[in-house]
Amino acid sequence: MTTKDKFLCFADVGTKVRLEEEWNFALYNEYRNKSLGLLLCEDKWKKAQNTWPPKPIDFITLPAGTELAIERVYIRAQLGDFSSITFRVTKIDDPRFFGPGKGTNKDKTVLKKARFWAKLADVNEGCMKIVDDKGIDLTQGEIAEYDIE
Repeated sequence: MTTKDKFLCFADVGTKVRLEEEWNFALYNEYRNKSLGLLLCEDKWKKAQNTWPPKPIDFITLPAGTELAIERVYIRAQLGDFSSITFRVTKIDDPRFFGPGKGTNKDKTVLKKARFWAKLADVNEGCMKIVDDKGIDLTQGEIAEYDIE
């Protein structure tokens, strides 16, 4: 993505985004990244647990078409090193993210829990579009006008 292709958008918690290109980012050994770390780099994750401050243990690549829900936005003045966005994988074309269900779903293949955070600098390098629950691109068209009374 070039600088001229970037746009500024502050997405709220609950917003869904779709990766328009594969996205590479650093995965840090911090407990909130455990589910993704165990899915994609289990040996490195186990070796690097519980060190402070968290350090990048691997570079992760998520494929284009992956859909993510924003679960947390953390940005604080004068603490830029900690700026991050937490995501949950809601749709992905990667067999490592699927496994047998539990309970009433035990005979089905289900999407495994994959929640993680990425530094804001890495998020800004990704090419993402805001989508609705059906994956329809919401970044096209006119900006909605608000009725202000």
